[in-house]
Amino acid sequence: MFLPDSLAEVEDLVGFFSYAREDDDDSDGALSKIRDRIQKELRQLLGRRKASGFKVWQDKTAIPHGKLWEQEIRRAVQESVFFVPIITPTAIKSPYCKLEFDLFLKREAQLHRSDLIFPILYIRVPDLENEALWRRSEVLTIVGERQFADWREFRQLKLQDEKDFRIAVEKFCNSIADALRRPLTEQATKGLASVPSDSGSIKANSKPEASAPRATARAMPDSPFGPRPPVPYHRPIWEELTRRQVRNAIAIGAALIGALVCISLAITLIAAPTTPPLVSAGKMTVLTAAAERLLTPKRTFRECDRCPEMIVVAPGTFTMGSPTDEEGHKVNEEPQHTVTMPVKFAVGRFAVTFEQWDTCFALGGCKHRPHDEYWGRVSRPVINVSWDDAQEYVAWLSGMTKKSYRLLSESEREYVTRAGTATPFWWGRTISTQQANYDGRYVYGNGSKGDWRQQTVQVGTFSSNDWGFHEVHGNVWEWAQDCYYEQAYRNPPTDGSAYGGIACAHRVLRGGSWGDSPNYARSASRYGGLPDSRSDNRGLRVARALTP
Repeated sequence: MFLPDSLAEVEDLVGFFSYAREDDDDSDGALSKIRDRIQKELRQLLGRRKASGFKVWQDKTAIPHGKLWEQEIRRAVQESVFFVPIITPTAIKSPYCKLEFDLFLKREAQLHRSDLIFPILYIRVPDLENEALWRRSEVLTIVGERQFADWREFRQLKLQDEKDFRIAVEKFCNSIADALRRPLTEQATKGLASVPSDSGSIKANSKPEASAPRATARAMPDSPFGPRPPVPYHRPIWEELTRRQVRNAIAIGAALIGALVCISLAITLIAAPTTPPLVSAGKMTVLTAAAERLLTPKRTFRECDRCPEMIVVAPGTFTMGSPTDEEGHKVNEEPQHTVTMPVKFAVGRFAVTFEQWDTCFALGGCKHRPHDEYWGRVSRPVINVSWDDAQEYVAWLSGMTKKSYRLLSESEREYVTRAGTATPFWWGRTISTQQANYDGRYVYGNGSKGDWRQQTVQVGTFSSNDWGFHEVHGNVWEWAQDCYYEQAYRNPPTDGSAYGGIACAHRVLRGGSWGDSPNYARSASRYGGLPDSRSDNRGLRVARALTP
């Protein structure tokens, strides 16, 4: 018998595509197209033949006419080694999708893994934005505790023609392929040879044989990995107890619970931490208007111990956008146009860190405490924050200091990134992973392949540009104030102000990230995201108005 070293080497590799069919019908088959694209990308990444050996299972294409639907669903989930659920309000409420989740969780546990579910958020689910709410749902808890791909912005696009969608699919499938290539443990190898037992059911599709006695083992369809063991019926213990025994057991249980509560309270009082909780942002040193007038370019200041360090930026003029012959140039970076910053202002030396964000959260200014993906907090850039979350942070910072903090406009962001240069990156025309944090499997210009760290690095890891700003290329995308449109610039502001009003469908992101190719880290590169979307590669940097 062939024993694979990883799930990627399983002879007949199956993934399960879970979705609400109503969503697919209402979107003219868009979800089926997503599944097709994922299957094709994974087949290429894993080197699988087109005719056999690999498939992403979907009920529309896989269940033959005349077959029992639920039985085929169970068989498919139990044979799968990864799970791709499409998250929508309809799917969350669907008992069928819930059953598929439950079945695959058992399969995942049998394989001694916890990294084989890859959710895709396709339509906004408000409860997913509030941990207290998503904890109430078994399905949303699974999604909320794992990193999910946010593809809501692709919902209204022609997916087959959208370059950003193809890149997102490639990144998503690389995550799946990397998980499948991890070496199998001995227990997981044994798990491949068997299939988890039957579990809870939705509405029954067929009736049991009348002649089958209740205590007889239930017959289950065999799996390609071998026959399933019989699952005997065990009489529940409460059927064997008398009423008096039940009452006595309840009384004893209540007494034990009461004792445990008392012990827990005593331990809490005795072992209470002596370190007081964070109650302030540290020493405040807010600048006066007179002090602001004396600030010169490149001077730095920090208005509280846990506030961002700010650098003074001189007024000036630069050319925004990229020439059409620049490698990686996109239409949304043209036409190039002149922008003038009329007055000095201040910008954060680094992206906002977890320590700074956690201060805002501890003091009640920020409602959301973002997950750090187990990469570390403190001096790493905060991630998993939306544009809406960023507005809470700058509002809190402004209220605490009584100064005007805000997000940068995208012209300000490009201005401080270039720092007087006109090349794709502030240091020149190529890039290496010794200069920035991006996906080093890709190259730009005459560069070479490098490291792919697959996570953020601490702020200040790389050298600053001539104006003192660190990590303006890569590490995390940074939200800007502007509204975003995929097309070319349309009457853009030329005075450094933000484009668009209060309400718009997408907001600008700048800088590229640890998970993107170097093309996206260029000074002129622009991207957009839904204002309420969060991701492990999105953060923020702040600006501040100064008294002229």
